Amino acid sequence: MDQTALLRELGFYCPDGPDSPGAHDHLVEKMTSPPTESIHLEVKSKSRPEHPGPDKDDKENFAKALSAFANSDGGLLIWGFKESGRKDETSSYTPCPITNVRRFVDKLNELESGAVQPPVEGTLHLPIADEGGNGFAITVVPKSEKTPHMGRYEGHSEYYFRVGGRFERMEHYQVEDMFGRRAVPRLEVVELCVDLYDTHSQHSGTVILVLRNAGRGMASRWGIDVYIPYPYNHNLNYDQPINPLLLKVEHNVVLPCGLPNRPYTALRLRNPPELPLFADETIKVWPTERVFGSVDLAKSKQPWLPDEINEEISSGPAVRYVLHADQMTAVWGSVALNDFVELRTLHS
Repeated sequence: MDQTALLRELGFYCPDGPDSPGAHDHLVEKMTSPPTESIHLEVKSKSRPEHPGPDKDDKENFAKALSAFANSDGGLLIWGFKESGRKDETSSYTPCPITNVRRFVDKLNELESGAVQPPVEGTLHLPIADEGGNGFAITVVPKSEKTPHMGRYEGHSEYYFRVGGRFERMEHYQVEDMFGRRAVPRLEVVELCVDLYDTHSQHSGTVILVLRNAGRGMASRWGIDVYIPYPYNHNLNYDQPINPLLLKVEHNVVLPCGLPNRPYTALRLRNPPELPLFADETIKVWPTERVFGSVDLAKSKQPWLPDEINEEISSGPAVRYVLHADQMTAVWGSVALNDFVELRTLHS
């Protein structure tokens, strides 16, 4: 679940936003008919509500929540309500507003980097204040793809996970299992297009290619093969991509069975192994400073072309590509040529 989805799922989402005048009353009303603490929800009162700085118990609850929710399925930590009764449908919560709650949230932001290792990306701390600046806070912890996360507080360093409505310390074998899950790369095309324009009866253009590693692992020896179909590869001149990528051009390439049986020109890009693409890293491969190439394109059916190619011209041809890297299954994709003017941008 993402951050907004967690708030919506548990009924704590205020359409007007956390800073709106109605957010405070919305949260108090929600806690009047309290949800049961669950795998996604923990409710805590601040140790000393009149003091905006987190105390020892607050730091412990904070570290456990960050670690456990990130290592499980994400969750919310609601600050400023004291529980009475059992943790079931008979539970009730008494408001214990935090003095200067925005100051308290500022302190949570400062503590976060030291309370959990590695950091949990996307964590939010939302102040829910009344007109006097006092109120409650919501810590939103997303599910992490970079587990395990260690909670750290007052000389303690432990891994936690969520079991029902409790934070539990992870056993050694559970931590080993999380560390043993292999982090693999996942390359995706963020943008691939070619802007073409008329020049002396030809169509020149610049290739734009942007790649991203959306996986958890580092992509080493990554590359992309771009296949331009006949006849659109006719009279194509090439420029090198941004260094240090290596470009190899092959003509009259036949693609695997199931794809159109026609000769393609293959542009094979390879990255040196000493320059990997790290997790969440994005790289612009093209454009270069110079025009990438010029292509003699037909804008309509041509009698000299085979029937199946003319048919594809009517429906719109496509440039194919395949992404590959060590420890990653090759990914095929295509981008349709739009009226022989430009390749439409691909949204991953």
